[in-house]
Order: sequence, then C-alpha cells, then structure tokens
Amino acid sequence: MFVYRDTADDSAESSSEASRDKFVARLPAGLRSKQKLLRALATKLQLPHYFGQNWDALEECLADFSWFPQKKIELVHADLPLYTGGDQLGIYLSVLASACERCERLTVIFPTSARQEVEETLAGER
Repeated sequence: MFVYRDTADDSAESSSEASRDKFVARLPAGLRSKQKLLRALATKLQLPHYFGQNWDALEECLADFSWFPQKKIELVHADLPLYTGGDQLGIYLSVLASACERCERLTVIFPTSARQEVEETLAGER
C-alpha cells in the first residue's frame, strides 16, 4: 500500500526504528542514482547478504521480509528518489507497487507533495 503524508516531521527520528510490531526504514532525501538508492534500501531495510543490487532482486526481497519478526514494515521516503521523468523512477515505483501487492506487511510512504508524480508515473508504466 502507498501512503502519502508529510515526512518532514519524521526527519528528526532515527533512520530506522523497530518496535515489537513494526519496523520503520527511513530513506534520506537526495538519492538520485539507482546505485545509491539500492545501497540505501539494502542498509535501511537490512536486506539479506544475497541481495543482488538490481530491481529483480529488490522485488523478491520486498515481497518476502522473512528475516523480520515485526508484523508491519514501513518504508518512508524523505522525497521522491531518482530523477523525475526517467525510466528508473518508473521501474522503482513499479517494483514497490508489485511488492505491496505481494506483501501485505509492507507500506510505502511518500511525501504528500510527491503524490501526483507517483500516480502519473505508475499510470504510464501500466
């Protein structure tokens, strides 16, 4: 599920946090390359060592999360990563949408200001 809310208030909190029922991973602003984004995701989401640093591997890991004991996982974006209007953003958003469909535990959060671009980009990918 995609959720839109102002994430500026979240910036003062730690980059990832865990409670008994929920794990929250916070991605920083300014992740403009695929490599930086995948590295940040691997770190913040504690992806398994076998994560292959590519879109297919990301989709597989995001649909599983068997290594997390928490019932819910939130992926909070400080901004919309990658360069807008590029193919990589569309691929990333499609991977996230697919993962959310396959894994009910996952919630992806974007700033409210990114909603229109996310929805338009996803509509163009279908």
